[in-house]
Amino acid sequence: MEKLVSIVTLNWNGKEVLLECLESLKKLDYSNYEIIVVDNGSTDGSCEILEENYPEIKLIKNKENLGVARGNNIGIKHSQGDYILLLNNDTIVDSNLIKELLKVLENEKNGGVVGPKIYYYDEPHKIWAAGGGRINWLTGDVRLFGGDEIDLGQYEDITDVDYVSGCALFTRRELFEKIGYLDEIYFAYFEETDWCVRACKEGFRLLYAPQANMWHKVRSSSRTISGFHEYQMTRNMFWFLKKHLDKQHYRNFLIYFFFIKLWYKIGIYLFYDKELKALKPFFKGISDGIK
Repeated sequence: MEKLVSIVTLNWNGKEVLLECLESLKKLDYSNYEIIVVDNGSTDGSCEILEENYPEIKLIKNKENLGVARGNNIGIKHSQGDYILLLNNDTIVDSNLIKELLKVLENEKNGGVVGPKIYYYDEPHKIWAAGGGRINWLTGDVRLFGGDEIDLGQYEDITDVDYVSGCALFTRRELFEKIGYLDEIYFAYFEETDWCVRACKEGFRLLYAPQANMWHKVRSSSRTISGFHEYQMTRNMFWFLKKHLDKQHYRNFLIYFFFIKLWYKIGIYLFYDKELKALKPFFKGISDGIK
């Protein structure tokens, strides 16, 4: 008998994308699953539509936006499955998704966390991420593995990654019980990276499953810089590296950041994106991150 898989998805005023995601989940070729939607204080009628049209879904209604880490943790704690799939609401899944993720998780030695091949929704042959990404511990950069590449068959092997993307993160319930839940200090960004690194330190492998496919509704060519994004990414980068690096390597990162990366970022804002409004949250992220 198939073991129960709990699919946890967050929603914040994402009614339209959420409904399309839920419709794609109905086509899964894995029958034993439950869906938990954690709504982070939506005001667009998301909850009303779910209650009326999807009574089988477990809906958790938060009064406010509690962030990604805390919202996912709430969903995980309300789930019943042997396996957990954290899934972005702005995604469309292939029918084979769970079976392929489960196959890699169970067949690979020390398999702990698995991510699928994720394509851009608007460019369905262009890869957004092959499972997850790589971490550069000197620069603090996290890069999506295979990101922005046309799929020509170059990512068809099961591969270890440095972290599995929170866009679609598949694991066993027992792993949360062993290493703890997502660190709620991160409101958004780096929460899954932090959790994956913790899993890796406990000897679990972080894996890319090439035959598991899905599509993500993000733009590959957008150059808009959000102040919220810059603040959260910058602050959380400092917190993440401070948490996982020893003093010497963290000091090396600080030297690199303030002598090279800082000026590169300022140049990007001033001369490339011309998004001067992002400078203030960027500097605030630095200030709050190094405290």
